[in-house]
Amino acid sequence: MAAAEMAKWQTSGHYLCCPSRSRDMAAGWFNAPNNDFSKILAHATLKVVKTIPSGLLEKVVERLKAEFQPDEIYLFGSHAWGVPTDDSDVDLMVIVRDSTEKTIRRMQRAHRCLSGLGFAKDVLVPTRAQVDRYKHLRASLFHQVLAKGRKLYG
Repeated sequence: MAAAEMAKWQTSGHYLCCPSRSRDMAAGWFNAPNNDFSKILAHATLKVVKTIPSGLLEKVVERLKAEFQPDEIYLFGSHAWGVPTDDSDVDLMVIVRDSTEKTIRRMQRAHRCLSGLGFAKDVLVPTRAQVDRYKHLRASLFHQVLAKGRKLYG
C-alpha cells in the first residue's frame, strides 16, 4: 500500500484514502475512476476507530454473508496486524466464489450493506480467481491478507 499513490477525500471530518488512479488487482485494489468511488462515500457518516466495538465484527460478517454468500471474509490492516491509531479505518476483504459483476459494483454493494454501522471502512471484494492469480506474489495485498489477516468467516 505504501507504493500506491493515494488521494485523500474529506468526508464528515475524516480523511479516507483511496487510489488516485486505477490499480490492478495484483496490487490489491480495484479498477474504477475516483468519481465512482466518491459517489459511494458522498453521504457517508464515518467514524474512524482505534478499538473495534464489541459485536461490530459479528454484525459486519452477518451483513456481508447475506449480501454475497462469500467463501471467506478477512480483517486486515492495522486492526489485524498492527497497532490501530485514532485515524484507523476497518479494512475488510470479502472473497466471492465467482462473479460477472464489476469489482467496483461489488464494492458499492458491500459499502451499502454496511451502511448505518457508522465506521470508516475499506472493503475489497475480489473473486476467488482474482485472489488465486496473485496470492503467491509476496508483494501482493492478497498474499499479505491471506498470510497475516484475521479470518472472520470461511
